[in-house]
Amino acid sequence: MSNILRITDTIPEGVVKEALESGTVEGVIVEEFPDADFIERVAALLRDYSAKHIVVDLKSITNSSHLIEAVTGLLLPMVEVVIPSIPEAEVLDRMSVTSDQDMEMAAKNIADHSGASVILFAKGIFAAKNLLYTSNQAIWFDKDLTSEEIAKGLTENKPLTEIIA
Repeated sequence: MSNILRITDTIPEGVVKEALESGTVEGVIVEEFPDADFIERVAALLRDYSAKHIVVDLKSITNSSHLIEAVTGLLLPMVEVVIPSIPEAEVLDRMSVTSDQDMEMAAKNIADHSGASVILFAKGIFAAKNLLYTSNQAIWFDKDLTSEEIAKGLTENKPLTEIIA
């Protein structure tokens, strides 16, 4: 079974550091971003311990320019998958997303800026499907996934196209 470390602002930094030092962490999920300082500390820990299979779930990202700079400049360049909802993609990409074409453009922009694959969840807003943007390709899919399922699939070296199938 994969050992996935979830990092949020409610987990003490010492606990995160201890888990990363143990050498047993196979994948990391980062979510809930209270401020840029938190992102700086998390990015430094992930870099220092050469964390692999990093998934960033953009829950609760705010429209703070300092926070967006920290996320895009420090955290996203080291992650494998970014998971925004439509409102979170709008904050991160600073564009309005009101159509399938907008979803593809926002996902492409986030992927181009970060180097990560993007899984954009849209169900219930206006789109009937979710979107995976990877390797300059947009793939629409129905499956509802959790960040844990995505991280676990990555630790098992499954391609994203298999994880979303």
